[in-house]
Amino acid sequence: MSDTISLPSVLLFGVFIFFAIRYLFFSPRSSSSPSSAGSGSAGRRIDVSKVDQVSQMFPQLDRRAIAWDLSRNGGNVGATTERVLEGRDLEVPPPSFRPSNLNPPPAPSTTTSSRTATARAQKHPDLISRYNLSSKLKTDEDEFEEENQEKQKDKSWATTKTERATLFAKRREEMILAARRKMEVKQRREEKGKAKEVLE
Repeated sequence: MSDTISLPSVLLFGVFIFFAIRYLFFSPRSSSSPSSAGSGSAGRRIDVSKVDQVSQMFPQLDRRAIAWDLSRNGGNVGATTERVLEGRDLEVPPPSFRPSNLNPPPAPSTTTSSRTATARAQKHPDLISRYNLSSKLKTDEDEFEEENQEKQKDKSWATTKTERATLFAKRREEMILAARRKMEVKQRREEKGKAKEVLE
């Protein structure tokens, strides 16, 4: 017997090791059926929290389409959001794409939502009472004079933090009051239009 190893036996051993490693580490874990071979991710579990996050930002989108896009881009919420913001539609997932853990969002119960809505309404029925602006409601003539004066004022940026906070609070109050005035004018126009229709 000789103590030397021949070249063909080394090559045969190398090929055997190559196929053993390939079989153990790179073979598919489950046998793929023809229906799931097309999608490649039919049985893949999707992170529902990411789907919910995108669905909350864009409730008009289909949850399956969101899950399909997330599965295609590796679960990157930013990429899916950017795609929607750019105006590109999400691709329609193939019929074979059915994530096992993707369920529709739970519908909020009407009793709890109505209770919270009534509780909020009782605390602050509108923005005027919420911000205590009822004393600032004025007649139409005062409103027009005040608007003209505001247009003439210089709207510059305040230098200190407290001045900016008071300016922002004042602007918020002005915006609420202006919205209230517009709503009242619109309601008056609608009432006049209804009165004209009744008279005719």
